[in-house]
Amino acid sequence: MIHYAILLMLVVDYVRPGSYVPQLSLLHSIVPLGTVVGGLVFKSRVPYSRLFLESNTLLILSFLALVALSVLTAEVTMTAYNVFTAVLGYCLLYLLVARHVNTVDRIRGVFKALVFIHLLLAALTPELFTDPDTRHYLKSGVFLGDGNDYALSVNLAIPMCLFLMFEARSVVARGWYLLLVLALVACVVVTQSRGGTIALSAVGLYYWVKSDRKLVTGFMAAIVVAGVLIAAPPAYFARLNTIESYETDGSAQGRINAWRAGAAMALAHPLLGVSAGHFPENFQRFKPPDDDTAAWKTAHSIYFLTLGELGFPGLGVLLWILVSNFTASRRLGKGLKATAGHLNGTHVRLLSSLSVSLAAYAIAGAFLSATYYPHMFLLAGLMTSARRLARECLESTPAQPRAMAVAGLPGTAPRLVKPSGIAVHPAGAAVGSMQRSGRSL
Repeated sequence: MIHYAILLMLVVDYVRPGSYVPQLSLLHSIVPLGTVVGGLVFKSRVPYSRLFLESNTLLILSFLALVALSVLTAEVTMTAYNVFTAVLGYCLLYLLVARHVNTVDRIRGVFKALVFIHLLLAALTPELFTDPDTRHYLKSGVFLGDGNDYALSVNLAIPMCLFLMFEARSVVARGWYLLLVLALVACVVVTQSRGGTIALSAVGLYYWVKSDRKLVTGFMAAIVVAGVLIAAPPAYFARLNTIESYETDGSAQGRINAWRAGAAMALAHPLLGVSAGHFPENFQRFKPPDDDTAAWKTAHSIYFLTLGELGFPGLGVLLWILVSNFTASRRLGKGLKATAGHLNGTHVRLLSSLSVSLAAYAIAGAFLSATYYPHMFLLAGLMTSARRLARECLESTPAQPRAMAVAGLPGTAPRLVKPSGIAVHPAGAAVGSMQRSGRSL
């Protein structure tokens, strides 16, 4: 029951139905509140005592504590408090996902919901496709109103859709998910987002590097690229060309100046920054001398926004969240492959897809102020659940299927170690007591 409430909460939080039908605005409060209360009431096989031992939980709570401290030192308390309440809500989302999305099927359900959400948002904004030469905003607002923000979020959903495709058992299902992947790629292209395109390229490169069939993967990537070259509007390529000439591009220079201002804020306030939500109003005070911009400006980067608003400790926690999740999932994935990888394929692919989504967030987030969006908290919750499930699978895998090839003397065939401790030679000769007594084969 609570699992479906979490899915509904994601739909409401991402789509913001009240933006399209004002009478539905009440859902924006009722659904999250009801889901949080339900998450506290309904039991889970993941107790809080176990959840609070997870490194992700400690890191997420540390990030929340830094935001809370910034409220106490803020020039405008209400501004920092509003950020704190948003982050608190996303921390509760993390706890709900990490505790109640506790099976592979439930994680699949979240993946399907996120794919559906992003395609629904595209359908609700048809001008993205009917007028591709103009950059449009989505009515959803909050953290998905801007095309760049939408492209970032879509890039997170693409690896999830690829996981669903690789896991599909029938050719028809795989073909269906492939079409959805192509549709999501088109959604990134029509936003004309340069950061989104860079993240999309990184996703494609990762899958090609990790693929065992590089020729097939490369051929599929070539088809996608060819489709983009044929169907993408001229305005898309015009924006991409500005990447090479960033010295003369006003948007790129504005970002660089914002990053420099964020660094200056951290140097002036190294421990707590200028407080959550206070980057824009402090920009004029810390902007580079050669920047004549009169307006307030945000950081345009999760790293420099965190650095400027929460100081070096905030940036440290953010980087720790990213790096620790990459390394933990990579290490566990290697263990799964080495231990009956043919039985643990689903868990290996699950960890891999979530790592790619996190990489997309880390790359595209370098160009967007997405620190206080739900993405990091949702991915942390999913990765916590995925790794817990992978560890349980690893622990429950019987010793015979995960049989280790024991190195013997030259010319000696490997032997398989069974749970009983009996060494079984591939030719069929069983030698039991010899292993128990310590003698070698």
